[in-house]
Amino acid sequence: MRRRHLVPSALAILSSACASMMAAEARQDYIANELAHVEYREACITLWPRVVKLLAAKGFGLYGEDRAVVGEPPQNSFEQTMSPGFQTRGTGGGSLEVGTNWNDRWTRYVATGTAVGAAACQVTFNRIWKDQVDPAAVHSAVDSNMAMDLLRSVDPAEAARIEASAPKGS
Repeated sequence: MRRRHLVPSALAILSSACASMMAAEARQDYIANELAHVEYREACITLWPRVVKLLAAKGFGLYGEDRAVVGEPPQNSFEQTMSPGFQTRGTGGGSLEVGTNWNDRWTRYVATGTAVGAAACQVTFNRIWKDQVDPAAVHSAVDSNMAMDLLRSVDPAEAARIEASAPKGS
């Protein structure tokens, strides 16, 4: 007879866990959508040193002249040849992008700053990682966590507003 009581209890636990996961996903989706529309009130070239410093602070190696921005020594010629990263480069119209080197977990970033007029910039962090099962497979996705870290450092009030207005994740 005890087994009859286990099934409803197990279903209740599973239902609660599923609801919590859905709430957390809804929160993350809301935050990602909000971050996709953030425009920093400064030109990409002015904002860019903070982007580069954030990447370095998170342990991602930089390439070329970007290393000097964070006080790292230049790479030797072998490192430059083997690096998938690239130093900050213009992509037209005041927009910029930078690519990091792989970290020890086979993850790297390409950050893109898209100019919005002459005095605003939208920043996207594209996370790129190698598959743990098949290292030849490479995946990528926009990383809203890195974007939120940048927003917290540049505009803490806006970051707090987005986080406070997001649905609660159980």
